[in-house]
Amino acid sequence: MKELSKTWKKRDGNLYKKYTFSNYTDGISFVNRIAKHAEKVQHHPELRIGYGSVEVYLKSHDVNKITKKDVLCAKKYDEYYNER
Repeated sequence: MKELSKTWKKRDGNLYKKYTFSNYTDGISFVNRIAKHAEKVQHHPELRIGYGSVEVYLKSHDVNKITKKDVLCAKKYDEYYNER
């Protein structure tokens, strides 16, 4: 966790972050980037999509805890968000 920005929190055994957007389609574009990455690395987050927001929950389900893989994905999602 020390490697992540302070905007990531632990919630119910997951890494959690809420990203905000000015509209729905920007959030969906962000989710599509996450989905492509998830398929590539075979590590899939739980996502909640709202108008102007995307909530991300990361946990390695095979070991039921947060792992390095989750931290790496979180960093990648922050990169995607900052590139928009």
